[in-house]
Amino acid sequence: MSAPDMTRSLPGEIVLREVDSPERDSHGGEDASSRGGTLLRRHLVFLAGLVFIPTAAVVAYIGFIASDIYVSESRFIVRSAAHSDLTGLAALIQNQGMSRAADETYAVTEYFRSRDAARVLVENHELKDVLSRPEADLLVRFPNFYSKNTQESLYRHFRAMVTAHVDANTGLGLLAVEAFRPDDAQRIASVLLASAEALINRLNDRANRDALEYAQKMLDEAARKVSEIEQRITEYRRRERLIDAGQEATAAMEAIGRLSVELAQNRASLDQQVRLAPSAPSATALREGISALQKQVNELRSKIVGSDGAIATKMPEFELLLLQRELAAKGLGLAMLNLEKAKQTAQLQHLYLQTVAEPNLPDEASYPKRILLIAITIGISLFLFWSLVSVYRIVMEHQA
Repeated sequence: MSAPDMTRSLPGEIVLREVDSPERDSHGGEDASSRGGTLLRRHLVFLAGLVFIPTAAVVAYIGFIASDIYVSESRFIVRSAAHSDLTGLAALIQNQGMSRAADETYAVTEYFRSRDAARVLVENHELKDVLSRPEADLLVRFPNFYSKNTQESLYRHFRAMVTAHVDANTGLGLLAVEAFRPDDAQRIASVLLASAEALINRLNDRANRDALEYAQKMLDEAARKVSEIEQRITEYRRRERLIDAGQEATAAMEAIGRLSVELAQNRASLDQQVRLAPSAPSATALREGISALQKQVNELRSKIVGSDGAIATKMPEFELLLLQRELAAKGLGLAMLNLEKAKQTAQLQHLYLQTVAEPNLPDEASYPKRILLIAITIGISLFLFWSLVSVYRIVMEHQA
């Protein structure tokens, strides 16, 4: 025990001060060293848990377990034939221009990763065997310990092995297929391109078939309308007992004209006869002739415009029927021309899938990037280690 130090500060006061002994200092030094050892051990635990173990696990998986993945790439473009309004020989001799079909290119890229494409590969090209090669490791093969042997799981593995997108600037599409064998990657890419070309052909056939069906339907409708109007004209003629109201009116007008001329001549002759010999028998005959001619003229005029059954009352309906027949005949002609044009167009293909670069046969695995993955793992582990050490030091300083 240390001896007290008595110091006089004021008269009559004595202050006792405790003097630290060497033994106390030695014990304090031992406590500091023990704390430092504990901190070092905790740092080693962090270092092992966040750096050594994850890095060793990643190195072991990538170096000894992860399977090599080969990638076969292909580039393609969908083009369409330029449309022309020319027909006949002009359409045949005109150079068919080509343009980029952006919508169809995007449709093809979506088809590459569709369930239809997966079904074609499963049914005809052994997709399940491709995904379960012996070279595949337990984490990526199909099926594995965390994915079931179901159609949905197969489809997810299929989508993971196929990449497709379109360059918006050039319009070129990229198809990349990953597999555990180089020949599998190339074969699947070739099959997908062939299936996409078949899809384009189906789109062409559907468009041509729809165009022909529509043109034929329009032709049938136009022919039906012409037949209906002809039947109405026949019923009109039977009902009115009139072949052609226009011709009937023309003939009546011509007859009135001839009778009017004859009537005028007879009246002139009668005037002359009355001046020369008023009581001559020929004057009576002329008067009777003029009366008969006038009666005929009046009858013809009545036939044209006189009564409810006159030609003039029948003309509007007949002329309307003739106008409808004329319009229907023109519509029929246009429908026949449209059908002929649709047939000519159907003989030409409008969409083309052009392969710019055929699927390659890779001779080197593209994945995994072993050195890069190991470096990333070490970097992330060190970052987490130093972050946790810094947080630990700050907490310890606040507790002290």
